[in-house]
Amino acid sequence: MKLLIQRLTERYDGDECKLFVVDNRRSLLGLTPNSHLAEYIPMSNQMQHHMDALANLMQRRTPTADVTPDQLRDHSWWRGPTVYIVIDDYDLVSTSSGNPLSGLTELLPFARDVGVRFIIARSTAGAGRAGYEPFMQRMKELGAQGVVLAGDPGEGDLLGGVRPRPMPAGRGVFVSRKRGKPLVQVGLVPEGHGG
Repeated sequence: MKLLIQRLTERYDGDECKLFVVDNRRSLLGLTPNSHLAEYIPMSNQMQHHMDALANLMQRRTPTADVTPDQLRDHSWWRGPTVYIVIDDYDLVSTSSGNPLSGLTELLPFARDVGVRFIIARSTAGAGRAGYEPFMQRMKELGAQGVVLAGDPGEGDLLGGVRPRPMPAGRGVFVSRKRGKPLVQVGLVPEGHGG
């Protein structure tokens, strides 16, 4: 997550890219520059207000009947930054008592068109069972891409028919409809280089 945030904030300026960082363990605290930070949410039980605002934003950016085909192609019917919802430890967000993201499930098919991206990390422990939770199930149905890192193969297929397996640290399988399922090595941000 640290490297993804670092690369996003290096590539885009704060007018183009805003991040909502959900970080129950506070491992990403202070990593996102203020120019890029829309909101830092340290506890998932404080998320609902922010997710309601995000749903409102997505609905406001939804194309109306008078949007032209050219506008649809280049996404020019709305203005503003691309919004990234960065969720670390998703297993602490989606629990048996509910999921603050559930209100966004029906809006997921339009997220790309309205400038909203989700970056979600979770432990592989329990991920197979959690894949049936409505928000994640919808993400998988829509062909979300991702990286499946090392874990217990007993969790079953997690994304695109890929199951975790024992691998060296940082090694994983990148799952993408367009690029197949290549083996990748993810980068590491050394301690003390977070911001």
